[in-house]
Amino acid sequence: MNFENYDDMYKDDSPLGSESRKLSGSFTNGLKQVGRKGTTYGKKAGSKLAEKTKRAAKEILKKLVEIIGPKGVLIIICCLLLVLFVLGACYSCSYYMMGNENGENGNYVSDNNTKIISDDGDEITNIKGDKKLSAANSTCISYYSLLSREKSCWQKIKDDSGKVSLVQYGDDRAVSDAFGNDENYFINPNLLYAMNRYLYSNDYVYPEAFLKPVAYTINKKGEYKLQSLTDKNGHVQVKSAVYDSNGNKADIERKSVSDYGIGSVLVYDEKSKKTKLKGKYVKQDYYDSSTGKVEQKVIDESFEILLKEEKDNVIKTAVTFAGVINYTYTDDSTLVTQAENGESSNPNDNVTKILYDTVEVSRYYCQNGSVVKKFSTKKEMEDYVKTNSGYTIAKDDKGKYKQITDTYKLYKYRDSISGIYLDFVKKKDSKITDQNTDYLYDYLQNFETYKPVMDRTNNYFRNVSYSASFGELSAASSSEDEVSLGSGNNDFEMLYNGSKKKVIEEVWSGLINYGLTPEQSAAILGNITQESGFRTDAADDLGAYGLCQFMGNRKTKLFTFAKSVNKENQPSVRSQTQYIAMETLGGGKWADNAWQGHDDDRQTFESSMDIDELTRAFCNGYERPDEALANMPKRQRCARSAYNILRKLNVKADNKIIVKDGVSSGGSTENISSGKLSSLTNAEQEEFNTFYHQVDDIYNGKFVLDDYYGGLTRDRAEMVIKTANSFINGTSILKESLNIDNQMWSETYLTDLSQKDISFTTKKNERTTTRKADVFVAYKGEYVLPVLHPVVTDDYGPRVAPTAGASTNHMGVDFAASYGDPIRAAKDGTVIVAEFGNSGGFYVIIDHGKDKNGDTIWTMYLHNSRLCVKVGDKVVQGQKIAEAGSTGVSTGVHCHLSVFKNGSYDDPHKYFSIP
Repeated sequence: MNFENYDDMYKDDSPLGSESRKLSGSFTNGLKQVGRKGTTYGKKAGSKLAEKTKRAAKEILKKLVEIIGPKGVLIIICCLLLVLFVLGACYSCSYYMMGNENGENGNYVSDNNTKIISDDGDEITNIKGDKKLSAANSTCISYYSLLSREKSCWQKIKDDSGKVSLVQYGDDRAVSDAFGNDENYFINPNLLYAMNRYLYSNDYVYPEAFLKPVAYTINKKGEYKLQSLTDKNGHVQVKSAVYDSNGNKADIERKSVSDYGIGSVLVYDEKSKKTKLKGKYVKQDYYDSSTGKVEQKVIDESFEILLKEEKDNVIKTAVTFAGVINYTYTDDSTLVTQAENGESSNPNDNVTKILYDTVEVSRYYCQNGSVVKKFSTKKEMEDYVKTNSGYTIAKDDKGKYKQITDTYKLYKYRDSISGIYLDFVKKKDSKITDQNTDYLYDYLQNFETYKPVMDRTNNYFRNVSYSASFGELSAASSSEDEVSLGSGNNDFEMLYNGSKKKVIEEVWSGLINYGLTPEQSAAILGNITQESGFRTDAADDLGAYGLCQFMGNRKTKLFTFAKSVNKENQPSVRSQTQYIAMETLGGGKWADNAWQGHDDDRQTFESSMDIDELTRAFCNGYERPDEALANMPKRQRCARSAYNILRKLNVKADNKIIVKDGVSSGGSTENISSGKLSSLTNAEQEEFNTFYHQVDDIYNGKFVLDDYYGGLTRDRAEMVIKTANSFINGTSILKESLNIDNQMWSETYLTDLSQKDISFTTKKNERTTTRKADVFVAYKGEYVLPVLHPVVTDDYGPRVAPTAGASTNHMGVDFAASYGDPIRAAKDGTVIVAEFGNSGGFYVIIDHGKDKNGDTIWTMYLHNSRLCVKVGDKVVQGQKIAEAGSTGVSTGVHCHLSVFKNGSYDDPHKYFSIP
């Protein structure tokens, strides 16, 4: 199907909304139409037969009552019901207990998974991380996962001529949401698998058919609506193109769902993103000629310097198979980096003291040994000498009074909240139109597609002898490292949750020990994900090698460094990490400056705190791949995940790291890369690529197309949902069947996607519900914790100060958080403090009034990046009051929670349920 000019196709007045011409297809198509309509005619005939049967049944029942009496009839009916119940139970058990009818064992296409035995000898069969999938099952779910990430999400783009088309998320022209929310709309790979399993027979594999975009309409106001596939009578009402068996498109349409699928459609809006240095000058030096000294005065002078301006994209509308979400945004300014203590003459530098003037003052002077007195006029000096014996006036050879010239530097001083700010947008609210499961069930019950006649079955997965990740992880085509995938929304998360966690954490720790910031380290890891998938010996046909695919002289120097310093014939994870760090920092004895010719990228990498920006700079300035292989949005998504996952990692100091000039303090290194197990060879990669891309275009004349109708009954459609859930949850279908209907998502499925910390209106069956903006409660209780997923990083009580200026008696509890995470009010109350402090950074104190014992309780939240309330605001429990950060005396992003009882610190454990 051609998705060019998709907007025009979906306009209300387009051919899709008008009566199409009658279908005059082949004999086969005619039979299929008769078959579908036969169901309707059968229902009409059946209703007449049912009437006759109903009358006959009444007559028989009447005769039975006359012969054996009412009691006898009742006994017979009870016996019949019991027999039917037993037969039904037996049928159900046999149906649900079939080995391949559930996801409890993770048997996608085979039952050869490796079972894990627990410490007490029990078999662990839960698929959620407790078992190793076989090569067949791992490759199968990797295939569906890749489809999910690359092909289950569509977005609208415009070319230079203004022409609108839909492209899939994996397209090089695709953009990504600045907040990473587009990944929320990927279709779960287990649902794709379950749909393929029930919609086709004989192990046929063609899930691409239902990865087409959902049906939607656009009204004259430009508003999007998920289009119903059927009318009120359950008949298909959408129209699709008609093709012959050779893939040639006919000049007609018919009522069919073949042009549609369950792929989400995202509409983006481009916003301006500005990096600014701004704040206030609060003091200023000046030279006082009357005292001959530099004095200070208080000033109130705002400043704002634009450092960089660029464009970024945010999701405006998301059309999903469950409904539509419309996002709105408001302007936002976030402090990224506070001004550092220091001085500079360049106002663009992010320091607290800016040199704004230099004053040279020449004065007469007299001396008494080494003591010098200076005067503005000759008379002042002469009078002083007359009254102070021992002083002599300084004169030159000609007897003229000498002068001495002093230079005074005059500074302006910035306040504590001056620094680098990111001016962008933040989500204001979202409006949700929830259509529940109607679209999905209509699609399953009326599924139709043009199915290519080909030998593409699950036997491909069953016959593989390797287990690996594919797609963007295959830049390096040959490796001795084993790669197996875990769960996750992108390649980095899947590698980290799979076989590469140890390697990833060693690379991260090495970079941090070398002095790179967490943001810089995350950017490097995002690039390594794309370059090699963290396979230390990854190599390609061009000779590229290792984590960063080193080539030529760089590769030679890497091997020389590893052998000379770490005594390794093959560079280990540690050697490669050290080498990457040395190159990144400008070279030295063992490594060259990898940024040559890319000074702008290097400057960005050294100064920016924005992970996307850092990732782009490292890619363009250090890696420098072909543009077609860059996949920048994917690198950036992986980098963001690396930062969110690893910034909380406890990195131990490494006293044996290699410093920039190559001097080693000795010690051995260990190659901890994975063992030499199954690998992804060039031949295997080519085999998978052939399978994956086999149906990229089924209308190219290479396939004979079968007009395939595979609509399911309601019961079978429900089995699709139950099967998907069984694999998602690692449970049996029987257990999923005991759950409530439509459990593929919760009632808050769409609201969860739109994020619970924003206001929204849901519209479902003309019933509207509005929730309060910025409110959530994780669990019921008198006090709720300020973060949604509480992980304690530093508890209440005595401790070793984590950094200079921090206390040794911790008067609160620290919770892990990601930068910008919402911080919530523990209970209803009034904001009594909302300001910046040198120690606590941006902080908030809420007065909750008196408790049942008559004690006044306050809660305090420190180190935020941004405050969302002001003094005097009334807040409710769960309301967003700030965004997490690392301002003040802090070692990293977190939320510090303190409790005050009658003005004195108290143990938060007395008030909160803290894990």
